[in-house]
Amino acid sequence: MPENSFIKWKDNPEKLEELYRTDKKEFKRDFYNSATELADDKVFNVWKARLNYRKPQAISIDSSRHQVLSTIIICAIMFLFTKIPYMLGIADKDEFFAKNFSLIILAGLLMTVFYRNKVNLKPILGTVLTVLGLTIYINIVPGLAINDVNFLLKLHLPFLLWFIWCLSYIDFDLKVISKRNDFVKNNGNIAIMSIVIALGLFAIALLALGLFKLIDIDIEHFLEKNIFLWFTLISPIIAFVITENYPDIAGRISPIMVRIFSPITLVTLLIYLALLPFSTKSLYENRDSLLVFNLSLFLVLAIISFGLLDKHGLKSKIYRYIYLCLGLVAFVINIIALSAIFYRITQYGLSPNKLAVLGSNLVISAHLAMLILALIKFIRKGCEEQLVTRTVGLYLPVYAVWIVIVLISFPILF
Repeated sequence: MPENSFIKWKDNPEKLEELYRTDKKEFKRDFYNSATELADDKVFNVWKARLNYRKPQAISIDSSRHQVLSTIIICAIMFLFTKIPYMLGIADKDEFFAKNFSLIILAGLLMTVFYRNKVNLKPILGTVLTVLGLTIYINIVPGLAINDVNFLLKLHLPFLLWFIWCLSYIDFDLKVISKRNDFVKNNGNIAIMSIVIALGLFAIALLALGLFKLIDIDIEHFLEKNIFLWFTLISPIIAFVITENYPDIAGRISPIMVRIFSPITLVTLLIYLALLPFSTKSLYENRDSLLVFNLSLFLVLAIISFGLLDKHGLKSKIYRYIYLCLGLVAFVINIIALSAIFYRITQYGLSPNKLAVLGSNLVISAHLAMLILALIKFIRKGCEEQLVTRTVGLYLPVYAVWIVIVLISFPILF
């Protein structure tokens, strides 16, 4: 393992300043990687305040106007994206958006991130070429594959795009795990804000529909064709801008929601586990139930991850045990799901759906085991909090590798 320069020279202010001025990116990487070991160190906290400091005038009226203007322009571009099937004369517009919906959202989010980060041209070109390649791939390959593979490709593509967005968000610095954790944590805020904004936009649209009906003008067809899809696409973009510019407000939403839904989810899983012996037939015989089951486990994993990244919640003994019990119950249910998958494979043979569910279950099982072990160490031995939170972002590349395997190999295998 390469030596950490920040830890080595932390007692030498002149040398630290020299390292920072020589290669800021490498310095920051070493600095963030030393967070676990030097969390309570005064030198570390001084540099943390320096590196994370934002001038109060950064959110000035002028910069705010630029942010609003750029957001409006990006939203206008998103509206043009909704018109692509009409411009190209594509008959099956539902199929087009089923394949490209996540790509369109990613395009808007990437434009917003690149504007925020002021990324150099080379990473932007690399990302654009990657997205263009995925666009061509998802619009051509699924049509050549069987229906099950077609469905799986469309299901896994949004997750791969999420990882591409993660790379752009953390400024392509994948080695610093704390940045990955910040991305995951902010995604909870963005998801909740997106729902709130979408509901608000749809409420305004429905209000307009009702008002125009009062004067005998029917705008329902216009709204369905031009507005509803557009509102859905721009909601995450507006949510992202709000969470980035007002982190103190948005940052309170996700932790509160996690603290509310964690115990509810735990009780739901316990009831499900108790009733499972009385209704195992659907899990072992119904192939669609396994896919839904896997998506549910992924949702539980997301709740646990958001909970572990909530520092205030993790300090509570009650929530530590809630997250631990949630992980243990989810792991047990996941083992049951794996047994059902192996049963179906031995009885009916291998299929794209079974292989996809098997692979994702194994990946989720390993991550759950890591989170459970980290929580047990944290509760029993009182280890550093960073060792627990580290397990959230550490595993993200494994998910990305599995998704790439599905997208590339499944059309060839099946």
